[in-house]
Amino acid sequence: MKDDELATLSGSVNAAMTAAATIFTEPKPTLEEFGALVTDFRTKLQDARPGGSTLQNSLKDDARDILLESMKQLAFYVNTVADGDMTTLLSSGFILVTQPKSKKVPGVVIGLKLRDGLQSGQMKVDFEPVAGATDYIYALSSSLGEDGMSVWEHEYSTSSSRGNVIGSLFPGTVYRVRARARNNRGLGDWSEVVSLMVR
Repeated sequence: MKDDELATLSGSVNAAMTAAATIFTEPKPTLEEFGALVTDFRTKLQDARPGGSTLQNSLKDDARDILLESMKQLAFYVNTVADGDMTTLLSSGFILVTQPKSKKVPGVVIGLKLRDGLQSGQMKVDFEPVAGATDYIYALSSSLGEDGMSVWEHEYSTSSSRGNVIGSLFPGTVYRVRARARNNRGLGDWSEVVSLMVR
């Protein structure tokens, strides 16, 4: 980014985030600190225009580096607050390189399969990965309630959809398993229940 472009963008960000102070309530650095860095860079940029001394150019470069670092910190803060929301991102004044994909609650887990583990009393749990999921939860049941519905005694979390092993199970017992995906938007619906008699 050229010096003039940085001077313009940093000023736009400072003005936009100041106008949206009810959204960006605790920026780091503060907008007062950032505004001072913007002013300092613009002043030193003006001093270092053609004809400026070597010292003035060096001071300008130092101010540029400090301003860029503070903009990186602000950009991280904005992304954290916005959490993918387009309106919030645009209100910051930053230039969006790519349009963020709206994140939704992940879909339903499909392809849930249970297999015998390598040892007696073990069961392997596999299912198809779900787009947009950060991790998964699967639940285990070995009994039914008075209403005939599964009683889910244990829940496990995993980042992988393959090779999950449940141990310390009782051979000859029928176990039921269901799974769901999760991301920062929430939890997907539970999958269909599948069962296996553990050997």
